[in-house]
Amino acid sequence: MKPTTTNKDPLIHFPFYINQYQGILSRYSLEEKGAFISLLCIYLVEDSELPENQEQLFRMCLAFSESERKAILSVKEKVVEIGLEILKYQKPKREKCRNSAKIGGLARAAKAQANAQKTLKRPSSNTETEKETEKETEKELKSKSESKRFSPPTFQEVQDYCKERKNFVNPQKFMDHYQSNGWKVGKNSMKDWKAAVRKWEENSFELKTSQNKMSISSWNKAEEKTRLNISTILNTKI
Repeated sequence: MKPTTTNKDPLIHFPFYINQYQGILSRYSLEEKGAFISLLCIYLVEDSELPENQEQLFRMCLAFSESERKAILSVKEKVVEIGLEILKYQKPKREKCRNSAKIGGLARAAKAQANAQKTLKRPSSNTETEKETEKETEKELKSKSESKRFSPPTFQEVQDYCKERKNFVNPQKFMDHYQSNGWKVGKNSMKDWKAAVRKWEENSFELKTSQNKMSISSWNKAEEKTRLNISTILNTKI
């Protein structure tokens, strides 16, 4: 069990100078020395007020045996004497500590409140900026992913693009060719079907030009042969 006290002030204390207390307690028995320390603590906690009623005092000190009670009564007068001396310098110090703590606490509370207000104000602008940045980043990622993702064209799209280009590419052959190989250019997946159409256009133009050249050459050879035949016939008749 602990001694019963009413004051819970954490600043209550007394300096225990060994030499001083050895001198004070030298004339007391071991039981009286314990009673002295116990009663001094209660005296300081109760702020120099000890109950007049002895039974109440004994209960506060947890003195149950006759010898403990006698020890309490024998040191009571000396406890009051020493306790008063301690309280003379301790009370002002305790008050000063309380005021300092109060001022410091108010200052810390004011500073904490100011910091909290600053923190509350900052996130609004920061959050808006962060949201805008996130939106822009999402748009960029979306556009990049869309540009990288290939979607095969329809026959109508290829036909319209070929008409727009006024080329000789056959849209159906173009569709059949790439549908059969899984829309690959060589070993790589196709990225731009319009670029493939332009490549076919270029190849088709070269093929057409080559065919035209061959046709002209054949015509020239045939014409030359015809002239020779006519000349041979005329010379024979003459």
